[in-house]
Amino acid sequence: MTGSVIAEIKTLGSWAKVQKSFWYIRSNLTASVAADRVWKKMDKNDSLIVIDATNNSASWHNLSDEVSKFIKDNWV
Repeated sequence: MTGSVIAEIKTLGSWAKVQKSFWYIRSNLTASVAADRVWKKMDKNDSLIVIDATNNSASWHNLSDEVSKFIKDNWV
């Protein structure tokens, strides 16, 4: 994870780094807006998923079709 990705994550709101590439963010942004902002700083061979636990939504970039379908089919 590059410094520019980390810097962008930290602009989204209150944050905690849970693991190397796993962050908890409290933000007023939608999952889609947050994902798009971070994705702009990422390498295009990376993948990203942002989950909005408050509003029960998610947004992602560069996940396989199989994983995307699984998430859509199983999202409760």
